[in-house]
Amino acid sequence: MKITFFGGAGEVGRSSILLEDKEKQVLLDCGIKLGERVEYPSINLKDMPPIAITHAHLDHCGYLPHLASTHPLTIYATKPTRDLMGVLLADYYRISKTKERPPFALKDVQTVMKNTRMVEYRKPFKASFELEFYNAGHILGSAMIKVAGKVLYSGDICMRKTRILEPCEKNVSAETLIVESTYGKKSDRIPPYKESYQKLVSIINKTVQKGGFVIIPSFAVGRAQEILLALDDYMKSGALEKCKIYVDGM
Repeated sequence: MKITFFGGAGEVGRSSILLEDKEKQVLLDCGIKLGERVEYPSINLKDMPPIAITHAHLDHCGYLPHLASTHPLTIYATKPTRDLMGVLLADYYRISKTKERPPFALKDVQTVMKNTRMVEYRKPFKASFELEFYNAGHILGSAMIKVAGKVLYSGDICMRKTRILEPCEKNVSAETLIVESTYGKKSDRIPPYKESYQKLVSIINKTVQKGGFVIIPSFAVGRAQEILLALDDYMKSGALEKCKIYVDGM
């Protein structure tokens, strides 16, 4: 089997990987890095392979409407991923149409939604190769994808229980693993949630007591909800100063 990386290798963002043998092809994710194009030189674009999407963040699905504007697509994702893609891709279109020549139209987003087939965890299905989705614990509907019973592609995963989701499935066997590794170097350390939130609460309290404002940049889907629930918990417990919370964006 041949593996071709169109993005997400040696960079953060625009994940997209082609797996192929002599007879079959499948595209795993179809992401963007805002402001940059993704090229697919190895694919016969007249006969697009099926596309399997791990989750709805734009760095994993944002190029779909670009392709939908010129090529017929067959897309596979969990139901929550499909629903969230509709929200995120529509927002991506809203941002893109401020340009003089937007890269795609709203109807292309609608085409993506219409051509997305919903699949369930641990229920194998045929999409050129046999594919099987497993819970990745990252955001609602996120998945790891096993291809032909041998290759496991992770996308983003979370191995810890959060306020929103259970952790990713474990003990999933494969001969070859393709893993998201944004925080993968030896010096990277993701602290425990308790330690992270205690530090955040301390910073917010000190800032509010001085009459200041705290701005927390966050991914709109997944991370924002987790932080809001944490702030609510700490305010109810009295550990965090009561103050107004505003959410910008989606």
